[in-house]
Amino acid sequence: AAAECSAAFTLAARDREGAAPRLAAGERALVAVESPSLLTASDCARARARMLAFDGDVPQAIAIVEQSLANIQAAGTNAVNRESLLRAQLTELYMMSGRFKDTLPLTERNLREVRDSGRSGTVTELVAMTNYAVNLMRLGEISRSATVFREAEDTVARSSLGDLTPVGIGAPFAVSLQRMGRNAEALEVANLEIERAKRVGNPMVVAGCQRTIAKALLDLGRVAEARQMLAVSAATLQKLPRFPGQLQDLVAQRAMQEMADGDLAAAKVTVDTSLEEGGYPENKTAPVIDRTLRAAAAVYLKNGDPAAAESFATDALAFARNIARDER
Repeated sequence: AAAECSAAFTLAARDREGAAPRLAAGERALVAVESPSLLTASDCARARARMLAFDGDVPQAIAIVEQSLANIQAAGTNAVNRESLLRAQLTELYMMSGRFKDTLPLTERNLREVRDSGRSGTVTELVAMTNYAVNLMRLGEISRSATVFREAEDTVARSSLGDLTPVGIGAPFAVSLQRMGRNAEALEVANLEIERAKRVGNPMVVAGCQRTIAKALLDLGRVAEARQMLAVSAATLQKLPRFPGQLQDLVAQRAMQEMADGDLAAAKVTVDTSLEEGGYPENKTAPVIDRTLRAAAAVYLKNGDPAAAESFATDALAFARNIARDER
């Protein structure tokens, strides 16, 4: 059961059809055991939750991981590593659903426990640092997140990990650099991360880095190159499981690209369609809707409608303030 569920968890990110039968086999084996280990049960819970998340049912995925974590803690089982894995997955799921404040205590605790247990400089610490930095970035604390990302990259540079360096550090680091206007650095980091991701077969990271490159190129005035890279990213994403954040990011960037190309009518249709599909303006708190709202503000301002642009910008600001920690 443990082997099948672990395989399903790993496969789910890149081969949904291949992961499903492995998970089914693992769950059948688990049920057949009279008193299954809580650790094995957690392996299957993690795989089931990951499959549900990729299918779009994030709330149910969260419920499964929370219950598995509670079961292990209630039993008093000495399973620090397993608890850490469950918290890391819960972190990812909370972020997918926009619960960034709920995520922060988890990422801070994971990083503290890793370091307190003498695992500084290991892959485990790098993953914990990355999760913490991403959490800060999602809360809008971009400069602080970039500092943690740089620390993680410096740790990699001092280590002998080589090809064992985990994929996932460079992608969000490049995003933080691009959002601070450090586009040349963002390009360098994103291209390096694409090389890492391709070596291990992680197209999700590749697609994200391609969008970051498109944004950086557009900011640098390299409009044609940006258009080409955005098309490449969209083609990569088309083959993968869809998450709200990725889709909103793609839509927002497509609108900005259309605006840069001078096609204001197309840019307006792009943002209007996306916002309508998201239930806006009735629903102003959908996960990552702020990305489209910011793009809509820019598009409407360019279209000569400052009142509408201000309305979109105001809603985007309210969304950000709701996510951010108390400024005091």
